[in-house]
Amino acid sequence: PQALKIFNGYESEVECVAFSPDEKRLFSGSVDGTLRQCDLQTGEQIGKEWKEHTDVVCAVDVSETMVVSGSRDHKVILWNKEPGEVKHIFEGHQGTVQSVQFSPEYHQVVSGSFDTTVRLWHVDTG
Repeated sequence: PQALKIFNGYESEVECVAFSPDEKRLFSGSVDGTLRQCDLQTGEQIGKEWKEHTDVVCAVDVSETMVVSGSRDHKVILWNKEPGEVKHIFEGHQGTVQSVQFSPEYHQVVSGSFDTTVRLWHVDTG
């Protein structure tokens, strides 16, 4: 089997990927601490890279209106999908945040870390 599409243009290794719920966009996190979104149909990058993490982006998940990312910088960042601006920075982990996921209704985010904890965050209040 062959890949349906190859997304190029990354300047550093890609650590994590996630589809948007409508399957029109692909979000990825990289070793350089950036997130980017690409049009799934054309493969083209949409806008600029999102840069707020200070280390490797290890995890990403996407809702209809938000994106959540976890990083080696110990932070969980909640982004407004349009226009890619930070909504909240959730701090408290003492190690790499290796996994993040929205709840089914998108009201909460869960994060898992190398610090041996799982934390639950509310998207509006933390």
